[in-house]
Amino acid sequence: AVDPASAQSGISVPKVKGRIITVGAVVIFEPREPMPIGQQTLEISGVKDLVGNAISDRHQISFQVTIIPPAEEELTEEEASLTVVPSSGGIFWEAEKFVRKKGDSIGSYKVPFKARGNPDQGVKDYVIKNSSAGRFIGVDNGRAVNGSWLKYRFTVPRAGKWYFWGRVIAPSVANNSFFWGVDIEDHEAKNEDDNNCNIWDFFEKEELRQHYTTDWVWFRLNSRSGNPFPGQEMEQHGANPTPLELKTGQHTFHLIDRENGTFIDAIYATMNKRLDVNKLGPTGPLAVEMEPQLSVLWGQLKSSKSR
Repeated sequence: AVDPASAQSGISVPKVKGRIITVGAVVIFEPREPMPIGQQTLEISGVKDLVGNAISDRHQISFQVTIIPPAEEELTEEEASLTVVPSSGGIFWEAEKFVRKKGDSIGSYKVPFKARGNPDQGVKDYVIKNSSAGRFIGVDNGRAVNGSWLKYRFTVPRAGKWYFWGRVIAPSVANNSFFWGVDIEDHEAKNEDDNNCNIWDFFEKEELRQHYTTDWVWFRLNSRSGNPFPGQEMEQHGANPTPLELKTGQHTFHLIDRENGTFIDAIYATMNKRLDVNKLGPTGPLAVEMEPQLSVLWGQLKSSKSR
């Protein structure tokens, strides 16, 4: 356990007013006002345990302050510009973290979620037990598609060729597609295969249909007609996929309903043409380099002092 008095004076975040709460061995820094977005530092100095032994003379822990909005709530433009950049240099966002929506066919669901099957396609009801952040989006069977869309805003840190992936559940040929468009206006986001929007297929081609599953699978972004995006499904499954060529700065991505029974968990983009996200394991691009957890670090500090 930690001595409360030494914790009050020895734990702080520079330029952030707050108080220290101790519950047994747990120490909580509670800011009195919302902390600024960005990099912050927690400082530990001269903290003692209950018998007066110094746990740490001085230590600093860096952490990042971001905003996690409630599901199905519009973000401000500043919030929406935030992207997670994994250590591999990619761009990542949760599908449920959209900045704007139209219509009600696309839902935001929390795991575990009982998804309705499609008896005509031999798909029974099933449970989606996990997702990257506990939620995902999609159109459950039984909900009518009506041109609803979700809009995302993301930041490209480096201009060039970007290969986009989506983490998807597509259980049958009748439940395996969305429309999408990049850098289009809201009024151009339609459930139509036109000069602005593409059909994103998930195992649509006959030779791919044996792979239908109710598990999450990463799919490269593709276009059924090859217009306006030229990368068609079989090409995107091959060794020479087509990228999106994007400039540095902010861009938008619209996801538009097409078929029900299809779900999307997350979107990921990389400049690595050869990367197959499915081979990275279930966490895939979520494996960002995190700062040490305070509880682990605390134990290490105390252990080193006792040697």
